Amino acid sequence: MADNTKIKSRLSGDPGASSRENENVFPLIELQAPRAWQTVLIGSESVAGALSRYIAGQRWFSGKSKTVRGAEIREIIPLSMGDDHSSIAFVEVQYADGVPDIYLVPIASASGHDAERIEAEWPRALIARTRCENLSGVLFDPAVTRSDFVRTILNALSKRRSFKGRNGEVQAVRYRAFKSLYEQLNERFDVRPGTAEQSNSSALIGDQLIFKLYRRLEAGRNPEVELGRFLNQKGFRNTPKIAGHLQYVSAEGENRTLALVQEYVSNESNAWELALERVQRCVARVIFTRETQAQPVQPGLEWLENRKLALPEEIDKILGPDKEVARLLGRRTAEMHLKLASDRESSEFRPEPYTSVDRRELVRSISELLAQVCGLLAKRAVEISGQARKEAERLVQLETKINAWLKKALDQELVSHRIRVHGDFHLGQVLYTGNDFVIIDFEGEPARPMRQRRAKKSALVDVAGMVRSFHYAALSGWNASAEKRLFSQAEMSRLESWIDAWQAWMSSVYLHAYYQGVRKQPVIAGDSAGEVRTLLDLFLLEKAIYEVGYELNNRPHWVGIPLAGIGRVLQDLKLLERRTV
Repeated sequence: MADNTKIKSRLSGDPGASSRENENVFPLIELQAPRAWQTVLIGSESVAGALSRYIAGQRWFSGKSKTVRGAEIREIIPLSMGDDHSSIAFVEVQYADGVPDIYLVPIASASGHDAERIEAEWPRALIARTRCENLSGVLFDPAVTRSDFVRTILNALSKRRSFKGRNGEVQAVRYRAFKSLYEQLNERFDVRPGTAEQSNSSALIGDQLIFKLYRRLEAGRNPEVELGRFLNQKGFRNTPKIAGHLQYVSAEGENRTLALVQEYVSNESNAWELALERVQRCVARVIFTRETQAQPVQPGLEWLENRKLALPEEIDKILGPDKEVARLLGRRTAEMHLKLASDRESSEFRPEPYTSVDRRELVRSISELLAQVCGLLAKRAVEISGQARKEAERLVQLETKINAWLKKALDQELVSHRIRVHGDFHLGQVLYTGNDFVIIDFEGEPARPMRQRRAKKSALVDVAGMVRSFHYAALSGWNASAEKRLFSQAEMSRLESWIDAWQAWMSSVYLHAYYQGVRKQPVIAGDSAGEVRTLLDLFLLEKAIYEVGYELNNRPHWVGIPLAGIGRVLQDLKLLERRTV
């Protein structure tokens, strides 16, 4: 440890600790020079412990189900530019079981009134307390609390700066869109932190740019940068322009993406919020259209078999303008996939055929997922009640039949290819501008390893994700209406039937628009409607099975939604008798 520093851990239970609760939570770092905090970061057990506690308490920490054994700072990169003297730390979080994770934590120091303001306004950003003689201060995470930190990133991009660390360097990489977007910013632009629950930290810069800091770091280029740049270059206008990114390149040449700066797209809402609103309107239309049937017509395979999709008159009336929203989203999804499948030269993007090994691996992975979820359902059966309990028991009973269907479905060769895909495609990943859709967040499912997120897959993986999202939106929107208890039992039954029809027909309109956009491209759609149907059923099943496990571990009261989705697929596959609503 450096000679000009002294560290003392002051934790709860220390008899010398302050009686104030906040001071009991954070370790105290005593400095002998005001700017000496950067010298104590490497090799300090107290600072590593403080960072471990800080990381474990953040919503972007993905190891909440694990037991944290300790932490170690692996790299420090000073980012000093102008008045900003922050650093970036790579913190290795070690667990009792399993491999460690690397997290990115920016660190800055404040003292006096500035420290008091940080503590009052951003208590969750505090990492540790500091003291130099009679001057108290804090170490904190400036990622979304200080505009100086974001300005440093923008200045680094504008000048293509690099910053040396102990084992590598941070490089600022900017693209063509950066100059025009950066020049639109006022000199006194504001930085407003994002508020959504997410796996990263983000902030809005003025009204022109979005800054995103990736927290859990993995080797390899982040697909959000990779796919965003590719789509920009291919002229796909329905995704934000990538302005630049920060990357860390180790002495061995290993690359990790640290941050992204991209165009901010003005919008009315995301498609999830739009869908919830449309569900409410559907409820109102059904209520005020008393002559509607108690059991509305359900769609079949019209979307796949007919060049034009004609809706039953009553369905058309109830869907109203919603069908145009679904149709537009289907077209934009098709256009995205056509662009992603358009490169025949680059090994990173060139479509690749499904080999027999690929098909066997797909069967194996879904079968393993099914086994895990069935085991979880058996263990957690007492937490499930009502119709969801019956559907859970039925799924467990049908595990063998489902596995047999999987093997049979993928025993035949596939004409469609594997391409790069969005990877986490749902209504929340689409912005609605008022007259169009913009697709965002191409990083894939953050919980999955980078290798899996960058892997090529069937385009229908994305399509299945969106269909499942329509199902979630319909039931979430309906539950919000039902909780108000404004309807009689008879009305509730009738409205439930229509909400079920709404999501089924919205999905059908979406699928029809999508299929019409890609049906002449065998790389995406294969050479037959049968292949499309088989793969869609397969990925709908896989997605819903995954959702069951997720809901059991996070929102057990929601598990009925994916179980109902599995039941619908099994009915279509004739593995389960069709149940009348």
